[in-house]
Amino acid sequence: MTDLNFIQEYTRNGRELTKEKIEYLTSNSKLKGYVGNRQCGKTYLLYQDLICNAFNNPGDYLVVAPNFPNLRVIQQYIRNCLEDFMLDFEPVSVFPSHTIKKISNGSTITFISGVNVNEGFIRGRNYKAVYIDEPRFITRILDLLDLLTLVVARDCGYISVFGTVNIEFAAQLEELGFKLIYSKEGYNGL
Repeated sequence: MTDLNFIQEYTRNGRELTKEKIEYLTSNSKLKGYVGNRQCGKTYLLYQDLICNAFNNPGDYLVVAPNFPNLRVIQQYIRNCLEDFMLDFEPVSVFPSHTIKKISNGSTITFISGVNVNEGFIRGRNYKAVYIDEPRFITRILDLLDLLTLVVARDCGYISVFGTVNIEFAAQLEELGFKLIYSKEGYNGL
């Protein structure tokens, strides 16, 4: 479970923690998600949860986004947060398809585009948590979620999805066992 005090004290975000965001952060579900309309703070919530858990529970973390521009946005949010700690990423390795960065306590965060994540990349890895931004826009995401569920289960981890989804996709995620929390900020229905 995410440390709410850590988030409020150490992560920069002009948005308040709403009741729905707190419900997401305090959920013990191994498969969970936060969904809502544009500009409701989904990506901020992703980075806050990720940073809090990477600092408080050392291990390997994976961030998947539909494309590289989305990954850059998440990396910039995290970099801004790390400035509060007077820290920065330490590049461990940069590959054509993904980047691995390390923070001061030894946790690693692997960033990969949904275009490049596949069974070969996933096989043999253990992640404490997988964070997926805008999963609806990742090709074959439901197949990948099946594989990722096995990967995080080996390390007693969890998978979190963040995005704007339609009713059909939300139903598919819930059928896979995801507990979805719906943002009320700017909400006008799915």
